[in-house]
Amino acid sequence: MSLKRKAGAGLAARLFLAAGLAAAPTARAGPPLEPMVGQPMPPQVVINSPNTPWRQGGAINKALGAACAAHEFNERVPMRYRAFFKDGVLGVAFGHGRNLVDPRGQADRRMIYLFLRADSTACIVIEVPNTDPNALQQNPQ
Repeated sequence: MSLKRKAGAGLAARLFLAAGLAAAPTARAGPPLEPMVGQPMPPQVVINSPNTPWRQGGAINKALGAACAAHEFNERVPMRYRAFFKDGVLGVAFGHGRNLVDPRGQADRRMIYLFLRADSTACIVIEVPNTDPNALQQNPQ
């Protein structure tokens, strides 16, 4: 059987070369290759306030809300990080750049940004101060 496979592989290679194409890929022994892109990470909970409405989660920034509606300030992966409140779940991005699309540099690295309806023109952006000392370094390593 292996003899037939080798003969068939040679025939396929000759056909590819005769057609002016690159050599046909050959079978490889060993374990299968790892995927080019790893498995997506599961969503992570950043804020869990089940007794607090999202309106009390922080300060609403109308300028960033308008930028969000124009897709100039938004989450890189929607709902990758989540904030749970009494009346809704909001997407999260960090001012230092994690999960944040900010081509104009409007973000403050000392803030965490919560997004409500981030995929619409009615986007609301809420700023929450980030108290993590590692995120507050000016030149993170």
